[in-house]
Amino acid sequence: LASTVEHSDVEKAKLSLVRAFNLLKKFPDNALKIQVLLKQASIAKTEKNFLIGLSFLGKAELLVKNNSSDFIFDIYLLRAEIKLLQKIYDEAILSLEEAIFTAEQLKKSDPVLFFRLFNMKGQVYGKWGENHLAITAYLQAQHHVYSHSKQTKVRLWNNIAFIYSKLNDNYSAIKYFSRAFTILEKESTLSQKTKVLLDISRSYKKVSLYGESLKFGHKALKVAKNTNNEEFTLKALLHLSIIYRRLSSYDNALEYGLDALSIYTKNNDFNGMSSSSNAIGLIY
Repeated sequence: LASTVEHSDVEKAKLSLVRAFNLLKKFPDNALKIQVLLKQASIAKTEKNFLIGLSFLGKAELLVKNNSSDFIFDIYLLRAEIKLLQKIYDEAILSLEEAIFTAEQLKKSDPVLFFRLFNMKGQVYGKWGENHLAITAYLQAQHHVYSHSKQTKVRLWNNIAFIYSKLNDNYSAIKYFSRAFTILEKESTLSQKTKVLLDISRSYKKVSLYGESLKFGHKALKVAKNTNNEEFTLKALLHLSIIYRRLSSYDNALEYGLDALSIYTKNNDFNGMSSSSNAIGLIY
């Protein structure tokens, strides 16, 4: 019941879990008790009651240590998620390293588990601003990603590409954005394709390969227009305007800048009108 109503009625889910735990006190089923505590911790995390969530995890961990169980990895991961939300990055990493150490000691060979651990480690280091360590963790996650869904691979490769962009290693960023796009080109929604095409175009712009940047920028614009996606249409138009300005192709720069301004004006978006007008002003 708790899992069924968790997102629709949190209070009912919490009450259901309390009743379940009280009933389980009469029975020696620690596995079910741990599952209830994990669900309680997850709800507490969603409600940003982090200390309560950590308290539930502490109780679950005591039960796991007395009864060897793979639930220990769910505890480590959920604790890391809470510490990440608290921005206590060093403790989040410590929880993940304890999980990885435990998995290695137990000679685990589960690629799903190791992917979750290393991918989470990459996310924490990325939020922490430790970009080199984030790349190392994400590349370790990549060793275990091949049994996962295509969408999971796309998310991982996008994350790797973004970190490389932050490190100004734009050729590596292009490599991973392109790897993601090979899947999106066949499998995904047009809005996802537009975003990755723009990311590739921006990466080429950073290394002054403007011809390639224009090619992918125009592809992004075409897809955005075909799907009537104004957000990405505007991003593509302004991006192309900047590239053409850098190439001293001022007529083209002006054309795309004015197209963006026209959309912002139609929508009475004064911030957009201001930013696009400033961009147009740089052309003259």
